[in-house]
Amino acid sequence: IPPLVRLLQAYLVKGSAEIVKMDKVVALLGVWQKLIASRSNDHEGFRLLGTVVQHMPADTLQSHLSQIFLIIFQRLTAAKTPKFVKSTVVFFSLYAGKFGGQALVTAVDSIQAKIFAMTVEKLYVAELQKVSGAAERKACVVGITRLLTATPAMLTDYVHLWPQLLQALVRFFELPEEKEDVEEDQFVEIDENTGYQAAYSRLVFAGKAAQDTFSEVVDAKAFFAKEFFQMYSKHAQQMEALLQQLPADVRQCVQVYLQAGKQ
Repeated sequence: IPPLVRLLQAYLVKGSAEIVKMDKVVALLGVWQKLIASRSNDHEGFRLLGTVVQHMPADTLQSHLSQIFLIIFQRLTAAKTPKFVKSTVVFFSLYAGKFGGQALVTAVDSIQAKIFAMTVEKLYVAELQKVSGAAERKACVVGITRLLTATPAMLTDYVHLWPQLLQALVRFFELPEEKEDVEEDQFVEIDENTGYQAAYSRLVFAGKAAQDTFSEVVDAKAFFAKEFFQMYSKHAQQMEALLQQLPADVRQCVQVYLQAGKQ
């Protein structure tokens, strides 16, 4: 499975326009849907989807967006695992980082009105600290930064969640990554008809490291500090009121970020 995913990723990077021209987008997303339904291969599905988001023409992607998000939420509802939840957090962050936080809110709420509130509470606030991997963690910082600093809905419809999301990000910066006691979905589903499975199984978990989608961001914390300071400068009164809802230790960290953002 991993080599097939790498091959499809290479096709997307080099020839996404040709994939669209040859009318193969639905077939490609069909492969993604099969991967996302498998406990052992869902992370490969998210790798493929990340490349789709990065390289597929925006207008083409838009026409499939609702179905993509619906499939993700169906899996979250029916058979979520720690690995799947973390992959979802990273993907949502990647999407927000690339297209903006408001685009993520709109995409999620298109599945069900106001469901973005659950996304913040049950995914970001509850699970962010468990995300691992340098590229994955950076994607989370960039995406959450967009949500906190450049998303109108987070200062209107979802303003009650803004302090919670900021606190989750501060903890993400300042506390160690949380480890799962048991990662139950690390076992490979073995297809009895696949004779070479044993010889090849080592490749299942020895996949290529995640691509750094936001390579232009050298220091994720510095990136957040700069964007947050700019937003604070424009909405100081509202920001102060929201910051008062945070614990004292979190507010102290935020003040350090604001000072760094002035530089």
